[in-house]
Amino acid sequence: MIPTRSAGRRVRSLAALTLVALILGACSFLDSSTPPPCPNVSILAGSERLVLFKPGPGRDIIDILVEADISNLRAACEYDDLRVDVESAFEIIAARGPKAETSRVIIVFFAAIIDPNGRVIAKETFESRVEFPQNRRRVGVREQVIQQIPLTKLTDGRDYQVLVGFQLTPDQLEYNQSRRR
Repeated sequence: MIPTRSAGRRVRSLAALTLVALILGACSFLDSSTPPPCPNVSILAGSERLVLFKPGPGRDIIDILVEADISNLRAACEYDDLRVDVESAFEIIAARGPKAETSRVIIVFFAAIIDPNGRVIAKETFESRVEFPQNRRRVGVREQVIQQIPLTKLTDGRDYQVLVGFQLTPDQLEYNQSRRR
């Protein structure tokens, strides 16, 4: 069979369409709409629980003013040039203890940024104001913080970590560790 002019045009059209498809495919591969990965966001082990005792030496259950836990941690990030903004949101669930004499308590928590070498490059503390309505022993408060992490051309969000937790005294940290044993 001898090719006709219309068959030759179809072959050229098909070749041109294939070339265009390959070019568009390459462009979409190079300019991926998939955002870079976010930093890992987690609760620092041992700092997810806070127990406030009445002043004095007592450290028994009857000496507790307030107990609180951090839970339901969620995170999202957004890239902006050489920076990633990391939004961390979590709940602080607090319970009044037998020695609680007030319906309000301020609970201090932190957010820290860890660099690729494991060093803390930024840490900020925040206050959560927890108020117990009358006749309520347990309440929850939703907290949200945004950390800005500067990046270089050689790093992206996955190279960093954001840690959140309660700002504990050495005694509070020791108490938490003793409960784990």
